[in-house]
Amino acid sequence: MQFTTVLLAAAAFALASAQGVEFTMNSSFFATSYTAGVSVLDLTWDQNSGPVTLKLMNGAATNLTLVEVIETDVTGTSYDYKPPADLPSGTYAFEIDDSSSKLINYSKQFTLIAGSASTITSTTTSSASASPTTNSTSASTTKSSTKTTDSSSAPTTTTSTTVPKLNSGSNIASPFAIVLLGLAAMLTLN
Repeated sequence: MQFTTVLLAAAAFALASAQGVEFTMNSSFFATSYTAGVSVLDLTWDQNSGPVTLKLMNGAATNLTLVEVIETDVTGTSYDYKPPADLPSGTYAFEIDDSSSKLINYSKQFTLIAGSASTITSTTTSSASASPTTNSTSASTTKSSTKTTDSSSAPTTTTSTTVPKLNSGSNIASPFAIVLLGLAAMLTLN
């Protein structure tokens, strides 16, 4: 009976303290708008038990879709990421997968602005010729110009009221741990 009580208490403690990998960027990271192809984002996380896979996701917080796998088998707790220049403007989030514990977590959403450069080329050609009697005159003029324009849209602010649940496993684990501790207490009293 005592062994069962100790086993249940240990299981409850392990369940209550179990947390998975999570991003650790602060709120100002997610309040900033970033430009694709220009900005370098410093992704940080902790509580991973092995190498992680980082993914870029897009869409509503309740329906994220994969944009790209950023990197696999990342060791440590940080990674510098430069979004590709061809990404469209929108709301994005990161997914992190812990290869050892098989736990997955998501970041809050952030705004990404598309980066672009356009080249405008114009050529103007004009010619004139005259050929009356015995003398002949001919003239030709060609102008060519190339103009390169960099453009980017002004930063926009997007407010999202739905955020992916961070550490959702620990939210479930705590009430369950309390129930197990209560059960262990009842077994001890009997």
